[in-house]
Amino acid sequence: MNTLGMSGQWVNHSTRIIREITATESMAKTAESSARGFLLTGDPASLQMMKESVASANQHEREVRLLTADNPRQQRRLDNLEALLAERFKALEELVLMRGSLGAGEAAQVVRSVGAPLSAAIESLSWELQNEEYSLLEARSSALDEDTARARVGRAIAAAFSLLLLAAASVVIRFDGRRRRKLETQLQHEKDLFTTLMDTLPDRVYFKDPESRFLRINAAKGRRLGLSNVAEAIGKSDADFYRPEQAARARADEKEVFQTGRALIDKEELETSIGGVEEWVMSTKLPMVDSDGTIVGTFGISRDITASKRAEQELESANSKLTGWNDRLELRNREGVLLAEMGELLETCVDEEEADRILSRFATDLWPALSGALSMIDSSRSSVEIAAGWGDSTALASVFLPEDCWALRRGRPHGSALSYGQIRCAHIARGFTGAFVCIPVMAHGEVLGVMHLLRPDGQELDESELRLAKTNAERMGLAIANLRLRAALKAQSIRDPLTGLFNRRYMEETFERELYRADRDGSTIGTIMLDLDHFKQFNDAFGHDGGDAILKEFSQLLLARTRKEDVVCRYGGEEFLIVLPGASLDDTHYRAESLLAAIRNIAVVSRGRELGHVSASMGVALYPNHGSTMGLLIRAADEALYQAKAHGRDRVMLAATHPIHDSQLLNSGALGPV
Repeated sequence: MNTLGMSGQWVNHSTRIIREITATESMAKTAESSARGFLLTGDPASLQMMKESVASANQHEREVRLLTADNPRQQRRLDNLEALLAERFKALEELVLMRGSLGAGEAAQVVRSVGAPLSAAIESLSWELQNEEYSLLEARSSALDEDTARARVGRAIAAAFSLLLLAAASVVIRFDGRRRRKLETQLQHEKDLFTTLMDTLPDRVYFKDPESRFLRINAAKGRRLGLSNVAEAIGKSDADFYRPEQAARARADEKEVFQTGRALIDKEELETSIGGVEEWVMSTKLPMVDSDGTIVGTFGISRDITASKRAEQELESANSKLTGWNDRLELRNREGVLLAEMGELLETCVDEEEADRILSRFATDLWPALSGALSMIDSSRSSVEIAAGWGDSTALASVFLPEDCWALRRGRPHGSALSYGQIRCAHIARGFTGAFVCIPVMAHGEVLGVMHLLRPDGQELDESELRLAKTNAERMGLAIANLRLRAALKAQSIRDPLTGLFNRRYMEETFERELYRADRDGSTIGTIMLDLDHFKQFNDAFGHDGGDAILKEFSQLLLARTRKEDVVCRYGGEEFLIVLPGASLDDTHYRAESLLAAIRNIAVVSRGRELGHVSASMGVALYPNHGSTMGLLIRAADEALYQAKAHGRDRVMLAATHPIHDSQLLNSGALGPV
């Protein structure tokens, strides 16, 4: 009876262990389901359920460890199970914390994708633990049967002593039989579940011996290997289905797992079959142990991640393109800012030289890797000269003929690229081996010059650089045309068109300013009024062309014999007025006499004829001595001129004084040379 009781206790012991193992696995699954529910809904009850399930799973695992303390094989399996549970629960906790950043749907998807290999590994170890106990349960059930048989004999012999004990023993026997049949049914059910899982699991599952030969594969793995029957894989290796380098890598991984007992978790790799089909997979490989805890092979789970990998690559490609577009956009924005600033400065330039300096300043920022220059056609359109340069522009001729540049000949860009014909312009040095492009600078249909860009390394200019160069050439053309138009308009407004001298309006404006300056500084202003003698006779004798020739020659003499700060204007038909700021009366008188002497030496030729000698009469006045206003001063000079005319012409008269001959002034030595 004692033996029978012990056998029954062992049967109960194994049943309890199986129950605790099943409970451990069930709580782990419940924890994962609760975590997924929390990630999808954010329900605190789901989070609490996850935490309770984790605690319960750990408690059941510790209970199994206590119940199998006398079984070293089970203890080793429990070590692996404990590590897998800890890793899985840690991953769940991290995903719960990441719910805010990932989003509910994405986090739940990660739970499924990340946890599948670990869940499968946990289930596999659970099956191994249960199989061990089922084996022990079977042996203990057999012992129970033997003890039961002996008990029957004992009860037959001792029937006379205790009918009550016999009835109790019968009840125990019937109970143990029903329990054994129930355990057998449960075992068959677990086997059916395992078979169903292997056949329906979308992930590829396989078991291998120490030499990496297949022992068993599931249906998904068979489809990947191109097998209609999974049994065809038994005894074969990866070398029979994959390229040698792929098979060698798989063999190396499995050998390391077999020798070290350490699992290889979630390794991503590109698999290439013998037929050349490529597929990205994420694999987990673990050691496979027997009932004694000895590693007898490996088993693994792999998942096709080709679609997600391609999506990741496409995302990286899209990000790369986006980065490139963003860089180009930033470059365009920077160029736009520079062009806008340069355009604003060009609009406020006062002359072409200033515009050229602005281009040189901005060109180094717009084309940091290029050298170049701006060359302008001269007024005679017979030569082209560099007006502005940047970088190393020594390969460009400083002065060249318009026909030396193909861009000027053709009226459109020309360069070293194949699309331009690769014919070198004559103004580029022969020793230059880099790339170049010349772009005409035009405005209103007129070619004003040419912009050159050089790249010493020989790489042709890209589309953005050419676009920027064309834009700059257009802006420079318009800016220069506007400056020239402005200069022409200004000249027309202040210059006499025939003589090139200042007109009367400009003289009056300038005279007023000089009067204010003289008052402020306490200085004087000399004034000379001139009139050509007998000019009407020249017109009558030689026509207006002859008269115009005399006026032009006379005007050039006045410009040559006066200072830059002096104002020389055509006051009337043949009357001229010279304003000399800061000059004293003696200075002004001396300059008038010097001009008079120079005028006598003019020999004007028109249409091959000499027009004869020219003379002039002059009146000199000084501010403030002869007038406190411009009108009074000019009137004083004009009256002096009238006196010069009245006294025989070809002479200088001072305002309100008698004429002083130039010989007297020069012999005195009071004045220095003009």
